[in-house]
Amino acid sequence: MVKNSVSSKVYTVGIHGKCHCLAVVIRLHGGFNLMLINVYFRCFETGQEYRSALLDCMGFTESCILLNDHDAVLILGDCNFVCDMEHAGYQLWCNLCNEYNLVCCESVAQYTYCHDLVDFLLLIICLLMLI
Repeated sequence: MVKNSVSSKVYTVGIHGKCHCLAVVIRLHGGFNLMLINVYFRCFETGQEYRSALLDCMGFTESCILLNDHDAVLILGDCNFVCDMEHAGYQLWCNLCNEYNLVCCESVAQYTYCHDLVDFLLLIICLLMLI
């Protein structure tokens, strides 16, 4: 949802085929183009299907970054995986972050959501890349 007064400054870049990702560019004051990418990764499952679903979303994210004009990229969303190098989702995500010099808030906080009842910690991702 976008406020009417700024809707003329927001441009849709793409919507992931399975509606797990959305990318827009916002033209800010002075012509600065900020690309916002919102991602929602499915919850962890064992097997190749989970890995394929993550790669599909990350491919969408990467194509948005590569194929569109922007001055900075901000990626927000829910990764639904534990920030641990033993986790396949985290490994794939770290590769993408490293390739595009994305700065992850994981270096600031180990998690952004905690469910005490089941002792579950989750990082809601926030990444920034300036070009």
